Amino acid sequence: AYATSDAGPPSPERGGERFENADSNKDGYLTKEEMQEAQNQRLDRMYNDSDTDKDGKLSKEELDQGRKAMREKMRTRFEKMNKAQ
Repeated sequence: AYATSDAGPPSPERGGERFENADSNKDGYLTKEEMQEAQNQRLDRMYNDSDTDKDGKLSKEELDQGRKAMREKMRTRFEKMNKAQ
């Protein structure tokens, strides 16, 4: 799986939390560098979760499984959002 926890469906509160986490200097704005750093952190988590044998490389199988896990995670989130409506 990509994520180490299921944060649930997207919400305004979650978006605000992401903003706060990405705003590293806490000035109320996101610079391009802050956005890039936040994206790099997410990519690192996805890569590390996909590298199941922890050899620092992704095989085609690991990449395929990681993609499958991400699709499943997104499907589950959308289902939760639909049920909440």
